[in-house]
Amino acid sequence: MYSYTDYIWKCKSSRSDCPSGSRSLDITGKNIKIVGLTSVNSNQQHIMIHKCEGVEVSGVHILAPESSPNTDGIHVMDSSNVRISDTIIETGDDCISIGHGTRGLHMQNIECGPGHGISIGSLGYYEERREEVQDITLDGAVIKGTQNGLRIKTVAKDNHGFVEGVFYNNITMIDVFHPIFIDQNYCPHNNCYSHNEKVSSGIEIRNITYSNIHGSSASEYAMKFDCSQNHPCRDLHLGNVHLTQSTKLRKRVQSMCNNVIQSESADCDPPSCF
Repeated sequence: MYSYTDYIWKCKSSRSDCPSGSRSLDITGKNIKIVGLTSVNSNQQHIMIHKCEGVEVSGVHILAPESSPNTDGIHVMDSSNVRISDTIIETGDDCISIGHGTRGLHMQNIECGPGHGISIGSLGYYEERREEVQDITLDGAVIKGTQNGLRIKTVAKDNHGFVEGVFYNNITMIDVFHPIFIDQNYCPHNNCYSHNEKVSSGIEIRNITYSNIHGSSASEYAMKFDCSQNHPCRDLHLGNVHLTQSTKLRKRVQSMCNNVIQSESADCDPPSCF
């Protein structure tokens, strides 16, 4: 599948009153297989998996320029029992983005980059809606030259929900700006304030495991856990995580924590902050 989108991309890069464009593939249903598909230069997300049960994606190749806005490779939301394997994603936004209502997502043998990495969220834009993500596994990935590696992102609003039961294993990072990143102070459009005080995210993050992760960071903070003041991250587990500075970075990398409790680490370099 090929889309011509140069006009839409240029418009989105310069102003806000632009047509949203279309996705290459929008899926809703049960027991679906997508095998051997190539998607090039989608207007926005290449593949949307929405309100699905039992989806298998394998041997897919997704391509868009690094500068192309909002071109997520695969977006999953309100879906269960989804498997993504043996897939290459080169794009301008998240390689794989995981939205609310996702349960039982298994990813294996993923190549990601350029792009924004593999992201859970953003969650919590709408304060009135409870948003939940659980039972997520990424086992085997190479993430190269991306803005983020493994990111969990929630909006700093009085929102509700949780992210739990996430397992990252056997990941190689190459020149990734934020290799491991939990961001619970994301504030799009600078509208996360109440009575001139910034609101803390109400989304709970718990039981997240990072195991056998190696590679290089393009920024000082190879591991950054910026969690909610009202709902600290808990039950984070780090094991055999080794991240060094990239050749372009002249300072030694480190880890940073805000509001992390009841968590453990072993065999980490840089040393864990919990």
